Amino acid sequence: MKKRLLSLLLILCMVLGTLPVSVFAAGNAVPVKKEDISISMRLNAWVELDLSEYFTDADNDRMTYFVSDDGVVWNELSSEEYRYYPAGTGIQTAYFKAADDVSESEPLKLTA
Repeated sequence: MKKRLLSLLLILCMVLGTLPVSVFAAGNAVPVKKEDISISMRLNAWVELDLSEYFTDADNDRMTYFVSDDGVVWNELSSEEYRYYPAGTGIQTAYFKAADDVSESEPLKLTA
């Protein structure tokens, strides 16, 4: 009896693990990026962004923000405020995304 119960639990976990996140997100609006950003930066000067100005959530859920320099490895930010100090001259790119407790936005691209 215990083996049968464990087998059923294992099957249930396998099935739930393969369902798309959208099945669990029913009724939740996905955070949305407004548009990609292109800005001019001054050498030796900080760039400050309020990421809440670049993402919306129709449910007004609290959002968490992430940053990446390659669009693959993401780091969670401690707030919606992001400060960036340019590493040098030339074109530089960063990516941002927002997530509520259920889903996440498409990446927002910053080119400077």
